[in-house]
Amino acid sequence: FRPGLGATFRWPGQGRDAVYVKIQKGADAEQAVSALQTLRAAAAGHHFAVPDATGFDPGINAYAMRQVRGEIYRDTLAQAAPAEVAARTRELLSALAEFHACGVKPEQRLNRGHMIEQAKTAAAQLAWLCPRWHSDAEKLAAEIVAIPVQLAASPAHGDMKPEHIVFAR
Repeated sequence: FRPGLGATFRWPGQGRDAVYVKIQKGADAEQAVSALQTLRAAAAGHHFAVPDATGFDPGINAYAMRQVRGEIYRDTLAQAAPAEVAARTRELLSALAEFHACGVKPEQRLNRGHMIEQAKTAAAQLAWLCPRWHSDAEKLAAEIVAIPVQLAASPAHGDMKPEHIVFAR
């Protein structure tokens, strides 16, 4: 848990896959579930998968997802030989290209305000993690704020990192 941000909890389950419960900050959990279900349907026949959103609780602005089984990209990066890392990275890039070309348009698109909020949050986290980078983080956030960008509507992960990428078995 990080103050001011959302939180994700893992329930190991009993005799079945784990379930993750994600509490959103400033976002609509029902809309997230709807988007996941739409993307999951669009993923059929493609080389990417989307977690199965099993439900939501509007009272706490949270939704649940089943664990995706497979090889975690973070582990590949840490343990695999360079040739295997390169091959998996090519698979990842191909799947991301398919994902963005699948034709799903989100109900709500990221806007400039969201981009600025994300940049400021990232700068604050970086400054907290490494205080000597505080001024550099603030300068970078200011540069991002100054960019006049209008983002096109397309599916977006919002928290892409190697531990969130799973190669299905």
